[in-house]
Amino acid sequence: MSNKNTQDHAALLSRLSELITVLEDSDTNVESALDAFEEGIKVSRAAQSLLTKAEQRVKSLVEVDEDAHDEP
Repeated sequence: MSNKNTQDHAALLSRLSELITVLEDSDTNVESALDAFEEGIKVSRAAQSLLTKAEQRVKSLVEVDEDAHDEP
């Protein structure tokens, strides 16, 4: 992942942590909890998307490296 993606992913994880705190708070009302849950799903999907892109990039780089070793 590029430095920007790493920072983005770290920010997403930080936000997820904040949302978990809201959800775990027994004083959080139902509407606020639902809002936090909804945002958490969106943030989680965004983080997963970044990880998937990084994984695809790694696979691509490994395949290129393997192809270079296969050539005579």
